[in-house]
Amino acid sequence: MKIASDFGLNYDATNRAPPKKMAPKKTPEQILDEEQKQCFCVLSDYYHLLRKWKTEYAPKSMDEEWHPCFVEALQNISKVEYQLDTLLEKDIPDRASVVSDIGKGVKSIAGRIEEYRRSQGDAGEHRKGRSQENSR
Repeated sequence: MKIASDFGLNYDATNRAPPKKMAPKKTPEQILDEEQKQCFCVLSDYYHLLRKWKTEYAPKSMDEEWHPCFVEALQNISKVEYQLDTLLEKDIPDRASVVSDIGKGVKSIAGRIEEYRRSQGDAGEHRKGRSQENSR
């Protein structure tokens, strides 16, 4: 090394290991933002599925037994709407509260959506469409 020899220093780089690459640590704000995006994405998919179920599985007559998907839609649609609104419009503590409340349930909701799509034969089409639109 020229600079080392100019200053009369002994420098031997042959037995020196390259510096370790450090992965940048995420800030709490970045972690919260990623969790919010994940929650919003899953809740949005679930909301659209609930709306579909509410119309598709609605009983045709008063005597007809209610389909479980129709019941699930009636029970959950207003709660999911509120959670989506909170993630979009409220301040950080409210959004963090929603993320912490449903954070553990996001995987089960995503599993429920996937299970339904698999049973209907259209698994992954919704996601593929979004990613193809975004890549254009």
